[in-house]
Amino acid sequence: MKKYQSIIVFAILLVAIVSFPAFLSAQAPFDPPNGGGAPLGGPVGVPIDGGLSALIVAGVALIARKFWKNKKNTNANG
Repeated sequence: MKKYQSIIVFAILLVAIVSFPAFLSAQAPFDPPNGGGAPLGGPVGVPIDGGLSALIVAGVALIARKFWKNKKNTNANG
């Protein structure tokens, strides 16, 4: 049990360390140049996220679930 807890804690810390810089890199407010910008006052830009953090979290969740199921089957058999 302790081995799995340490793996889960390590995975959570790894995700936190990897995603921490993204939370710190806030952009300054954008002032469009005079006479330019989007037509009809629409949005000037759209932030695009690669979804890498979501994939990492999903992977950690799947690994944790697999370890939990494996532990449950091991306890039932032995």
